[in-house]
Amino acid sequence: MSNSNLYADLRKKLDEISIVDAHNHLSKEEDWISEKEDFTSLLGYAGADLVNAGMDMDALPAIMDERWKVDIGYDSAKELDALKKWELIKPYWPYVKNIGSGDVVRTALRLFFDCDDLDEKTIPMIQDKINDYKKPGVYKEILTEGANIGTICNVVMNIEECPSTNLFAPQLYTDTYATIQKRRDVYRLEQESGKDIYSLKTYVEALDTLIEKSVDKGLVGLKWHIWPYIRDFNFQITGEFEASKALDRILKMPARGGAGASVAIGIDEMIPFQNYIQNHLVQLAIELDLPIQIHTGTLGLSHGGPLNNGDPSKLISLFLRYPKAKFNLLHTSFPYLRVLGAISHIFPNVYINASWLDILSPLSFRQFMKDWLTGIPCNKIIAYGADQYNPFLVPAVAHRVRNLLAEVLTELVTEGNMTEDEAVFAGDHLLRKNAVDLWKLDSRNIPK
Repeated sequence: MSNSNLYADLRKKLDEISIVDAHNHLSKEEDWISEKEDFTSLLGYAGADLVNAGMDMDALPAIMDERWKVDIGYDSAKELDALKKWELIKPYWPYVKNIGSGDVVRTALRLFFDCDDLDEKTIPMIQDKINDYKKPGVYKEILTEGANIGTICNVVMNIEECPSTNLFAPQLYTDTYATIQKRRDVYRLEQESGKDIYSLKTYVEALDTLIEKSVDKGLVGLKWHIWPYIRDFNFQITGEFEASKALDRILKMPARGGAGASVAIGIDEMIPFQNYIQNHLVQLAIELDLPIQIHTGTLGLSHGGPLNNGDPSKLISLFLRYPKAKFNLLHTSFPYLRVLGAISHIFPNVYINASWLDILSPLSFRQFMKDWLTGIPCNKIIAYGADQYNPFLVPAVAHRVRNLLAEVLTELVTEGNMTEDEAVFAGDHLLRKNAVDLWKLDSRNIPK
């Protein structure tokens, strides 16, 4: 069989796998349908790359998901029509359109909008088609049936944001409860848990109650995100006294609703509390048999930051302290891919998650998937996580990942490292079974 025929055969078999999206950020369907959108909502990570290519940060006219909007001028062009927005983007698009983030956009255009690029002619057509898709059943149409995605492990701020369904398996973003700085942060947990908080003990009880209730409603895992953006991963053991003292600093701030109630204390002042809560969350995850997904490596949608905080080797003390915990490290810790490979190779409780790598560096995806598949047990690697806020980009990422993985497997078969059947076995594990096993998706609770 020629290489081209082998690739076509493997690519077809990967299409037949009902894959698991192992990291995403979609809103529930009815919320997405109600959102106002234009072509800029398709930019995804290309929006950040336009700024990195030189576009004025305060002029980027993209429609941004409210959960991820930051104060860099996204509202400045809010009232512009689509073509006027394009005039702002147009000078920088040639620098972005052929890199990973731009190619995802163009793949989505080919899959859903009958074109392969952004320009004055295609943008009005894209707008019309976006509006046509805003109807009930769209997620089933483009995700389940169109892209053969079986389950999406979706990060949520609370379990009601995008509840557990046949498609969505929610993971809780726990940074909200570990990075508190204000009385309103404490009040939020009181509301969500139904528990009064006046001490470290009652704070932990409220957090446990919230997570346990969420598990009953279908929660499958925990997600840590913000840490490398603001501090290193050294979550050392902290005693109750130091943690209580840090929390008490917040509890003694002006009461909710009064002047000064919204003032935050310093994030560094809360480090003893952060360390205490992070270690407690790992212990709770062990008890509840929940994996912990951790953002590692480069900083997403970022235009500068402490990149070295994302080095996965800084988590080794945590891996050693909690051998029964299951740690799922996102984005292959790019650019620390070789370090993560070595860590995953010697730690049974550490798993590689390749979400976003196909966008950050398609070449690295091919190179390191091949490296890992010849050096690490293949049940330690998860190949697909769209990591997007827009549903059109999720099948686009799936399409590209299937292409890249088929290329890797074709090379491995051609070079004699595995048979075609073994390549299909590996592909099924990387795209489906490893995630199913890690999150126990076959037996998860789906409330009616």
